[in-house]
Amino acid sequence: MTIPNMNQQKFIDFLKENGCKVVSDENWDDYNRVMFEKDGVSFPLQMQKTYYYYTVCKICEDIGIIPPEEHKRVLDQIRNRNK
Repeated sequence: MTIPNMNQQKFIDFLKENGCKVVSDENWDDYNRVMFEKDGVSFPLQMQKTYYYYTVCKICEDIGIIPPEEHKRVLDQIRNRNK
C-alpha cells in the first residue's frame, strides 16, 4: 500500500481549490508558516516538504473541507482496524 501524501505546492493548491486563500507570508522566513483564510477565519500552516494523509485529513477536518478521497480512505481503514 502506498502512503497517500502531497508535496507542499500540491497541498497549497488543494487548499486554494477548496476556498482558502493566502493572506500573509510575512512569517515565512522567521517561522516557516503561511497564513491562510477560509470563510473569514485565519489559520497558520506550518510549511513542510511533504504532508502525509493523517496531517492532510486533520487540517481539512479543522477548517471544514473534505479531504482527498484517497487520504480519507486510508485514515478510515486504520481507524477501523484499531477498534
